[in-house]
Amino acid sequence: DFQIGNEVNFYDLNAKTNFKLGNYSRLYVSAYSGKDHFYFKNFSDNYSLDWGNNAATIRLNNILSPTIFSNTTLAYSHYSYSYYLKSDARNFLWKANMSNLQFKNDIEQTLSDNVAMKYGLAFGYLHNSPGTITPLNEQSVITAASMQNRNSIESAVYWETELNISPILTIKGGCRLLAFSSLGPLTTYTYNQGNKQPVDSTVYSSNQVTKTYLQPEPRLLLNFKLSDISAFKLSYSKMHQNIHLLSNSNIGMPTDIWASVDRDIAPESSDQFSAGYYHNSTDNMFETFAEVYYKKMDGVID
Repeated sequence: DFQIGNEVNFYDLNAKTNFKLGNYSRLYVSAYSGKDHFYFKNFSDNYSLDWGNNAATIRLNNILSPTIFSNTTLAYSHYSYSYYLKSDARNFLWKANMSNLQFKNDIEQTLSDNVAMKYGLAFGYLHNSPGTITPLNEQSVITAASMQNRNSIESAVYWETELNISPILTIKGGCRLLAFSSLGPLTTYTYNQGNKQPVDSTVYSSNQVTKTYLQPEPRLLLNFKLSDISAFKLSYSKMHQNIHLLSNSNIGMPTDIWASVDRDIAPESSDQFSAGYYHNSTDNMFETFAEVYYKKMDGVID
């Protein structure tokens, strides 16, 4: 039952093009912009919410030789949201945003009919502004405040090898080594364990490293070919996430706070084991699979 005065709208813009650079290279350029606006007068005459994303990617594909393929990517993304509340005496505007710039290079190489490799590196810079609150007028009881901006760099190298041991067994294994560093400017605090009040602080200058986490991420996959139409797979993988999503479980709106890891907040990690059975019909009309997994997660903030 929408009435006059409601404002619920969004837009999404996409653009993509590619250029052929000779016989062995191709350049891809893509961009995205989207924004959502929510003002539901029937729900609240004093509340408005906006959020959106902007992203752009430049990717270069190169065939370096008949057995080596290269994929180089430069990507940028920016996410932001804001909302204002005019009810009672609060009357404030809240804003937050997060930007990410990343470069990565991936190589695929075929060594023989039975051996293939993938390897590469990545480097990224993350800027996170968790939140700023501003009173909208002099009558507001809200005091202007900002959570500290968080800057960090993330670098990684990885390799993966696929071995066809026999017509029955294929093994795919590898490891990703991830380094995540929190940077200044930043002020960190030491808290009293009793009343949780800050008792001391450490000030880090711009681009000074406050904490570095070195994170190996091994993974292994075993594929047993039982017949031409069926297979059994076993796998293990370890992963890390260096940005925590702090959610308000009472409302389902995009007002969550993103918190980067630092000296006091450790990364999230997971260990996952899985087993699966796969079966195709003889004419490939039907594909059936069943899979079970066990996942253990550590460092999750609730």
